[in-house]
Amino acid sequence: MTDVRLGFASLAAGQYLPLDSTVHRMDARLKLGLGLVLAGMLFATRRWGGLGLFGCGLVAAVWLSRVPISYLWRFMRPFVVILAITLFFQTISLPGDALFVVGPLTFTRPGLEQGGLVVSRLALILLSGGLLVVTTPPVAVTDAVAWYLRPFRRLGIPDGDLAMVTSLALRFIPVLMAEFEQLVKAQRARGVSLELRSPLRAGRALMPLMVPLFVLGFRRAEELADAMLSRCYQGTEGRTHYREMHFTWRDGVWLTGAVLWLGGALALGRGWVLT
Repeated sequence: MTDVRLGFASLAAGQYLPLDSTVHRMDARLKLGLGLVLAGMLFATRRWGGLGLFGCGLVAAVWLSRVPISYLWRFMRPFVVILAITLFFQTISLPGDALFVVGPLTFTRPGLEQGGLVVSRLALILLSGGLLVVTTPPVAVTDAVAWYLRPFRRLGIPDGDLAMVTSLALRFIPVLMAEFEQLVKAQRARGVSLELRSPLRAGRALMPLMVPLFVLGFRRAEELADAMLSRCYQGTEGRTHYREMHFTWRDGVWLTGAVLWLGGALALGRGWVLT
């Protein structure tokens, strides 16, 4: 049976999980920068060997973070359908040797290979993003985003305001989850069954809840804006920080290891070695 609450309940696994590990203690700026570099290198990788080395590095990071695999899986589970659809369309869209035919659809070997590469890239990016979110407090993520946007001040880009938007977006996830749970309870109190055997039917049952969920979300956002204005919020110019971010020797060790890992994986994935 498929419960339509699973999608939003899975997002709960995307919240920060406070643990004492080397990954949790790593500087948030370093984690965010490595995540962005990793995403770019994954799209530049053309071979399975490189993707495998990228994956091994991420698995090692997950092990060092002490985050339960089940916790990360609950974060990844809502995206499995998207990855499966991507693989399906890649397999039938590229010409080549046919693996098998189902009615008018022809599944080809080049499509399967290319689709596998695309899905693997996306899965690794999602895994790295999930690891960043669950091992980094939202405030630290906000400060890291603001730090990277600081050079754009000369172009008139409000780096602090963009970082604040990022922080509010992360904090709104549990708020929307709580509102969704209230809507589900209200529907159950009216005798509406939301446990269906078919995922398609569960998705259809979920659609009527989207409109009130968005209305409640906008209402919460308006209340937050009023609260910020009543407290004379004037932007982040001149804002001080309770905790300052500093690079340590441990971050230097992480950076050195990450450069060697990413460089080796990219070289292997581009065919620069072992050709």
